[in-house]
Amino acid sequence: MIDPSLYYQLAHAISHFNLPGTVFSIERFGSGHINDTYRITTSEKDMPGYILQRINERVFKNVHLLMENMENVTNHLSKKLKDIPGNDPSRESPRLLLTVDQKPYFKDSSGNYWRVFLFVIDSVIFQKTLNSEQAFETGKAIGKFQYLLSDYHGVIHETIPGFHDLEKRLMEFDRAIQLASKKKMQKAGNEVSFVGRKKDQMREMITDLKLKNVALRITHNDTKLNNILFDKQGRALCLIDLDTVMKGYIHYDFGDAIRILANNADEDEPDIQRVSFNLDYFKAFSRGYLEQAKDFLSPAEKKWLAFSPFYMTFIIGLRFLTDYLNGDIYFKTNRVDHNLQRAHVQFRLISLMEGEYDSMREMFR
Repeated sequence: MIDPSLYYQLAHAISHFNLPGTVFSIERFGSGHINDTYRITTSEKDMPGYILQRINERVFKNVHLLMENMENVTNHLSKKLKDIPGNDPSRESPRLLLTVDQKPYFKDSSGNYWRVFLFVIDSVIFQKTLNSEQAFETGKAIGKFQYLLSDYHGVIHETIPGFHDLEKRLMEFDRAIQLASKKKMQKAGNEVSFVGRKKDQMREMITDLKLKNVALRITHNDTKLNNILFDKQGRALCLIDLDTVMKGYIHYDFGDAIRILANNADEDEPDIQRVSFNLDYFKAFSRGYLEQAKDFLSPAEKKWLAFSPFYMTFIIGLRFLTDYLNGDIYFKTNRVDHNLQRAHVQFRLISLMEGEYDSMREMFR
């Protein structure tokens, strides 16, 4: 049940968007930890409903730039999908609705930012990979997203500077070490040593991509499984949660998807022995990805796809470890040493992937 004062605030925000009919119901929706999300139904029976979100401006400092990115990208996706027979733009790309002033968001008198999407009916989200077929569909969805945007040449703002930049993250890590308590450094000794051993290996991918002048493309930058909509038959429909869409290397999307999809345990699994790397899921994902992306990939990009899960798992693990040393000021935690545990899982996953690297590389020869 939504508090009456909040309901009034939500209804006020909705009134600034071009929604047909009158609001019938407002319900909390989803399990996101950043933005507040609500499902809206109206008196228009033929409409599937809408998703209203309050954007977290504490996380996203440049909402107007973020929303300009989102509007440009969704418009491009919709136009491309219309030109491909058999596609349904209303289901295979997020559809952003404009305000009565033809803007992609509304800012209320309290400084809250709101946006509205068309609800995709008969769609589902998964938190964990169920089978190889789902991994294949996930790879297709990410490859298709990148393919459809491979010819986009419009404006894209860097809304989170250096989001996956290794050198920036290592500088933050070094500062955290200097300020961390002796107790935290003792607890995190193994993880700190792991970073020291692996950081130069992680640099190799970025160094080579820069030397070969590999272009930055439009990337999603947060390709968790639960950021993909599926239909009820198990077919991947589209990527959602486009807040982090920026220019980047395609390896960011590929690697981060594998980091989640091919780990049979949770990101913060307490029992480290349960962490494992599912090579079958990796192979299925890779086949799906290449089916969509093979025509636009350069040889230099393809060369590093198998390594990209190492890079992205290291980046995320490094961020968890840095936040632990800093006193857990960024990622939400619900137990003691939660971020250290998360870092431990990421670094364990890297060690497991190392044993499968030859097989992973075979997918791209």
